[in-house]
Amino acid sequence: MGLSTLKTDALFYIIGVLLGVFVFGETIPLLNDFFISGFWGERITIYGILGISAGVVGFFVLLMALGGFWGAEWAEKRFGEKEEV
Repeated sequence: MGLSTLKTDALFYIIGVLLGVFVFGETIPLLNDFFISGFWGERITIYGILGISAGVVGFFVLLMALGGFWGAEWAEKRFGEKEEV
């Protein structure tokens, strides 16, 4: 519906979906060992690959989430619509 009414955000959404499907399809041979690791033998994890504890990985994920929230707030203040009083 959005693209039929020429909404720009709908166009970017569809382009993003198609690009994501394409990238996933092209990289699946490289990631196949990771996808089947839990079913066919030794489990591959991010902290196992990096050689650090799961708590440290969790802490960095927390920092990334907080940074994302902060960045979204900053972008909203910087580029959001101005409220008229």
